[in-house]
Amino acid sequence: MSETSTSAVGPVWLRAHGLDKVYRSRHRRVEVLRGAALEVRAGESVAITGVSGSGKSTLLNLLGSLDRPDEGSIAWGDTQDTDLTNRPAVARRQALIAIGVGLAALAAAQALALYVVGRPLFEPMASAVVAIVALGAGVGTRILMPSPAEARRSHLRNQEIGFVFQQHHLLGDFTALENVLMPARVLGLPEREAHERARNLLVRVGLEARLDHLPGEMSGGEQQRVAVARAMINRPRLLLLDEPGGNLDRQRADDLHELLLRLAREDGIAVVAVTHDESLARRADRWLRLREGRLVDARDGSVTEDTVAGPDGPAGEEDV
Repeated sequence: MSETSTSAVGPVWLRAHGLDKVYRSRHRRVEVLRGAALEVRAGESVAITGVSGSGKSTLLNLLGSLDRPDEGSIAWGDTQDTDLTNRPAVARRQALIAIGVGLAALAAAQALALYVVGRPLFEPMASAVVAIVALGAGVGTRILMPSPAEARRSHLRNQEIGFVFQQHHLLGDFTALENVLMPARVLGLPEREAHERARNLLVRVGLEARLDHLPGEMSGGEQQRVAVARAMINRPRLLLLDEPGGNLDRQRADDLHELLLRLAREDGIAVVAVTHDESLARRADRWLRLREGRLVDARDGSVTEDTVAGPDGPAGEEDV
């Protein structure tokens, strides 16, 4: 545990157990994760290191609900990964409802035509064509409508999880304040509250003099601080970091890492950082290493809780 960390952590908020992930191609099968397990408490920071190809990016995508494991389970607070997957029966029922709506619209049009002008709106052959169109429209509506599970997944990513990547991904034509406001507007926060949160966050990251500056008018370190504020605007419960200081010099990277961990501790946010930077790993409350698809304690090499030893061999030649 780093010297600046606090022992006042909260309950477990992120739980991941028995995660398996395999990528298959025509000529290759790559086992990236093999029973990986992780628990992180509110206010606790965990750094994960590993060689290229060990599966760090894959793990982060799973923890951020950007991808799904082949086996295993993930829980974010009270939300289980099974809550984010449509059951086949539900999907079939939604498709039937959508088709029914299309056919009902056709029947209503015919009935209205008979009542108003005394004859069907469509002749029999035309009715058959319109019925086919209605069926297609119903199926299309079902495809285009967000499913309840996908809506929950989007809500989880927008409100409960914050992401900070190596690339800041700021919008170049928008000011620092406007960039930070984007996720709050997607969430539908009242404009006054969103502006207050964004301004306060930019002050906390030391950019009170940069509110109206465009990204191109700021240094790389300042742009990353804007990205940090943007990640925290919706008050997430989990912050996922993917090499956040990778494009900065040593001093600016250290300053950014210290800022991220301090803000997370102050706000009781669970933090998972995947990195090659051992300076960041040492600052975190726990330092784990991804090895042969499992998480092990980087300081003593022991396998973390709920994992077992597996076959040797690297996961792949590049980060996956």
